[in-house]
Amino acid sequence: MKFLIERGTLVDTMAAITRVAQRSGELPIRACVKIETQGDRIAITGLDAHVWLTVKAAAEIQQPGATVVNAALLADAAKACAPGSQVEFNAPPAAEDNAPAAFGTVKAGKARFRLPLLPAADFPSGKDLGDATAWTIAATDLRFLLGRVSHAMSTDDTKYYLNGVFLTVARDVEGDGGLVLRAFATDSSRAASAHVAAEADVVDAFAELTRHPIIPRQTVAHLLRFTEADGAVGCKVADGQISFEFADTLLISRLLDADFPDVEQVFTITARHNLKVALGRSDLSDLVARLTPFAGGAKEKSLVVEFSGTVAAASARVDASEANDEIATGGLTDGQPGGAPAPISVILQTKFLRDCLEAGAGDRVELAMLPLDVKVPGSATVRFAFPDEPRLRLMVQRMRA
Repeated sequence: MKFLIERGTLVDTMAAITRVAQRSGELPIRACVKIETQGDRIAITGLDAHVWLTVKAAAEIQQPGATVVNAALLADAAKACAPGSQVEFNAPPAAEDNAPAAFGTVKAGKARFRLPLLPAADFPSGKDLGDATAWTIAATDLRFLLGRVSHAMSTDDTKYYLNGVFLTVARDVEGDGGLVLRAFATDSSRAASAHVAAEADVVDAFAELTRHPIIPRQTVAHLLRFTEADGAVGCKVADGQISFEFADTLLISRLLDADFPDVEQVFTITARHNLKVALGRSDLSDLVARLTPFAGGAKEKSLVVEFSGTVAAASARVDASEANDEIATGGLTDGQPGGAPAPISVILQTKFLRDCLEAGAGDRVELAMLPLDVKVPGSATVRFAFPDEPRLRLMVQRMRA
């Protein structure tokens, strides 16, 4: 196999692949990539325990073929070549089983690199979802769904069923009642929900599925990197796996084999929270940033925020130090005529606050609460809504004093 490829193209392709290929592990083949020619392009494939990723790139094919090479070494060799140069990759024909180890060469200008190769047959065979349930989604919509809720995914392996984003089709009961494709994530202490309009092919596809998909946390991270460009994403589900194909990239991942909890029920309960206050999103974010250094607790830094009238007063304490600050609000309301409601104080983790505000959109954020009462469902939660982005709903658990 022999081909010429622009150095920048090879660097970018390997940067994507090496995020999947493992530098070390029990199976050395996972540290390698398979390179094969396909017409006037090359296809480079890497994998780990959960994800299979193939990226195609334009190249001048001089001799077709396939081989396997260490991903990190090829990526380093590509980066070491001069910017703007043409890189030549040359691999000899597959060696016999009893022949000496084969080596390939990477050349660019006067730079030469000699890399050990493995036969293409040593690489795991490609995955084929076959007769899968399929639908298409805009890359911008997929990025919105995953990006807005991913902060709420669990990292606790004992709750593996929460270690991802759940996709489902449901009615927008808080909106116009139409069908939407909704993404959920939760770690039991917070929850996030985002939705986009469900096209006919999406509705039909999810109607066929006996279990709606939970996309693993690692796969979500890969998808957020690969959906930066616009365009359509082809999705397929079959045999506990899901694939995403867009532009020159194909990503196949296993799905979490579990049932996701009914998070929509939590948002239905919090929709009845009648104590509401509107704030500037950047004002609240800056307040959290100023007081976080004074928030105690190595793992669970928290702020006490009291909403009273048109003021949000926050305080934080660590050891003998204390910090206090306040910002103006649009006023605490309870939706009832008459006087202003009694002040309400909540304790929230600073990390949860930051994540909610970063996931949000627009200039304003609206918090909805209830007085804390163990007999009232949902009173231990605070709901975040963003007037400029009604498709997004966030919820966090209040901490107890």
